[in-house]
Amino acid sequence: MKKIYPFSDWRLTTKVIVIFLVLVILPVSLFGWALLRNTNAIMQAEAIDTTVRIVDTAQKNMTSVIREVEDISSYIIFSSDFRQMLKISSTIDMADGEVSEGGSVEQVTGFLTFQLMSKSYISSILLEGRQNTVLDMGEPIVGIREKEWSAAAYKRAGAIYWTPSYTVRSQWNGGERHVISLFRQINDLNQISMRLGEVRIRLKEDQIYQLISGGISPSLGSMFILGKDGSVIVHENKDWLGRRYPDEAFIQRVLADGRNQTRFGYVLNGRSVAVVSQFIEGTDWNMVAVLDQAAIMENLKGMQSYLVLMIGLVLALGIAASFGFYWAIIRPVTDLIRETRRVEKGDFTAQVQVRSRDEIGLLGNRFNRMVLQIQRLIETKFMLEIKQKESDLKSLQAQIDPHFLYNTLDMIRWTARLEQAMKTSRLIEALSHFFRMGLSGGRIWVTVGEELAYVASYLELQQERLGGQLKSFIEVEEGLDRQNVLKQILQPLVENSIVHGYPGGRHTLSITIRCYREDEHIVMDVIDDGKGFGEAFSSENFREKLLDDGGYALRNIHERLRLAYGEGCGPELMPAAAGAWIRVKIPLHHEEPGEVDFNTGQSGG
Repeated sequence: MKKIYPFSDWRLTTKVIVIFLVLVILPVSLFGWALLRNTNAIMQAEAIDTTVRIVDTAQKNMTSVIREVEDISSYIIFSSDFRQMLKISSTIDMADGEVSEGGSVEQVTGFLTFQLMSKSYISSILLEGRQNTVLDMGEPIVGIREKEWSAAAYKRAGAIYWTPSYTVRSQWNGGERHVISLFRQINDLNQISMRLGEVRIRLKEDQIYQLISGGISPSLGSMFILGKDGSVIVHENKDWLGRRYPDEAFIQRVLADGRNQTRFGYVLNGRSVAVVSQFIEGTDWNMVAVLDQAAIMENLKGMQSYLVLMIGLVLALGIAASFGFYWAIIRPVTDLIRETRRVEKGDFTAQVQVRSRDEIGLLGNRFNRMVLQIQRLIETKFMLEIKQKESDLKSLQAQIDPHFLYNTLDMIRWTARLEQAMKTSRLIEALSHFFRMGLSGGRIWVTVGEELAYVASYLELQQERLGGQLKSFIEVEEGLDRQNVLKQILQPLVENSIVHGYPGGRHTLSITIRCYREDEHIVMDVIDDGKGFGEAFSSENFREKLLDDGGYALRNIHERLRLAYGEGCGPELMPAAAGAWIRVKIPLHHEEPGEVDFNTGQSGG
């Protein structure tokens, strides 16, 4: 059975594909499918909700018109000027411009003129007194039959009566116009049962239709007003005005809920429609909106195409983002893994191609630098160990040189004869320490204290060999003896001072060794008052001459210091009044011996 690995152990490429499928492709596809599936219902519901708001606005506008007209009729009823005018027995008295008991024709006609001018939906206003006094303002009309509306208003005894839509003929152009009128009886305020006259305010049906239908596009549906008896009050089809709506079932559905708002679906003239009905306060009418659902669906096709395009665009952008993520992040990481495997196999020529300057590019640069650094450190450590082995071998060969060994043993023999055995024992012990510390178990790094002890053992043996003709002084700064340095740096310099600087005869040679700290460096000086290097050597050309003409010991020290601490380190010839002054200046290391400083690319001791 094939083992199934956890997600955290999957390859990056597989993770990207899975994450893209789960978090992009699948959600977008499901969301798009659900959105397209529900778009029709959502948009139809939104269209109906919008229509409800339009119907509500139209109903409020119509209610505002009705209240304004009713307020005009109320003002006429309670105005003393209008009541006095209605008591005049003839129109001739009105023409004189005066009305008894303080009234005036100018005030009456001025008020009516203002209403006609400020409200474009009013066609005309007619006042009729009980003594045949008539005041007709606005559009003059003829050939009308309003007696039945007047009789209906009379029965209401002063209450407002709104008529259905009916046809009148204008004297201005001879054309017919549909109007809706308010009829109201005017009674004497002191004798409420006494009739003074009647007011009629006629409204232009076409203006009312424009007022209520402006919110619905004709391509989507229509808006009209239906009376409680099923008659059409306002409609775009003028042939239906004043007549009963042709669909009885539709009338019943609209009027079924009384004053409540009604929403329902209906098949009207073979087409599916959505109907919204709202009762108009102050009347017996209903505001009705009819939406053609087929027209709504036709308008939604553009929205559906737009949604499909947007979903496809999102998927395309997601795919492009995934490819971009792969090329910008995944591919550099896989390249880095491939080159890391080469390094694991010992191939230090591995290098990552850096294509950017972002964090991924920075990681690639650091990897390349790290590989070069490791290669350089391995080569440095290898060369350093070779040089150290050569130095150990040379030291061992020098220490077992027959002449050196003969003189030392002869000195020990004569000392044993002339003195007690304690000094002989001490010299033998010094020689033993010298051999032991010279080899030091193959270590490359020792402490300053160990290096100075090694030199002290060597000087003790040489002082016994040369007698009082060799003097030595060792100075070390407190706390510096525990710092790590390269092994066998000072002893070859001291040996050079004795071998090449000792003048011979009865002359005395003084050697001073100083170790101290200077900033972040350790300074080691070997100073003697011997013969010196001669005029051919100077501070400026010392290293160059050292490589060409210097002895093996100095070249060996220079090469080992260069490998261990870098090109800037090596023996320096300091100006001296007499003898020779050699200085070695190396960085102060705080690491334990054997550690490597990867920041500088040098062995840290």
